[in-house]
Amino acid sequence: RIYSSGPGIYLNQLITNVLGIRFENMDLVLDPVIPKDLDGLEFEYIIYGKRVKLVYRVADGKIKGLRINGQDTSFQSHKNLYRSSGVHVKKEDIEEKLTSELNTIEILM
Repeated sequence: RIYSSGPGIYLNQLITNVLGIRFENMDLVLDPVIPKDLDGLEFEYIIYGKRVKLVYRVADGKIKGLRINGQDTSFQSHKNLYRSSGVHVKKEDIEEKLTSELNTIEILM
């Protein structure tokens, strides 16, 4: 839960606008803005009630692949007028791959 105080606003901006994690109509949108020198960055989060470790594999910044617990996962490009954007992943495509243990989502950029 993110509160509306200064630290809460900062965390919300970091999670949604830098790490690029947000939800639209219950589906997951991943639209990170991560520089190459943060290749390998890991972030733990709760997605659909499950613990998830997101691992950012940064090459050129555009998402080329997505793996959930080692399985390639389908996605659609997410539109952004101002830059190359992220991806839109259906809730069902994620939930079928999540377990009750710590899950890993690799974002291949």
